[in-house]
Amino acid sequence: MNLPPDVITWMDSFEAAVRTRNFSAGRKLFSPNVRSFGTLADDVHDLDSLVDRQWSITWQKTQHFEFEPDSTTCHVSDNGRTAIVFSKWSSQRSSDGGLRQGRSTIVLVREGIADAWVAIHSHFSLTPLDGGQLV
Repeated sequence: MNLPPDVITWMDSFEAAVRTRNFSAGRKLFSPNVRSFGTLADDVHDLDSLVDRQWSITWQKTQHFEFEPDSTTCHVSDNGRTAIVFSKWSSQRSSDGGLRQGRSTIVLVREGIADAWVAIHSHFSLTPLDGGQLV
């Protein structure tokens, strides 16, 4: 994984927030005006809705969430203020420890090169199986 260190920091922070179900820490990584798609939340237009309709449900049922480093790629704009991250992820269901696998796209922005990244868009969904069934 050849990613900018500050993008790795963002991804590590998000993994930690999901694993510890720390919604406050997760919120700090996202814009209040985030636009997001997810397995449960079809289309949300703000952070409160993302937390209420996606995170508060899925994070409670998730253990050991992690991005898969070997699948992760990142494209950073020439001015260094926008990054698009593509990554597969995995976790386990809290109920029975079953494996869940998915994919994500995250658009990060920052005001200046020294500022922290915040997500303005995320798409997390389960990986489809053959025949269109979801895990």
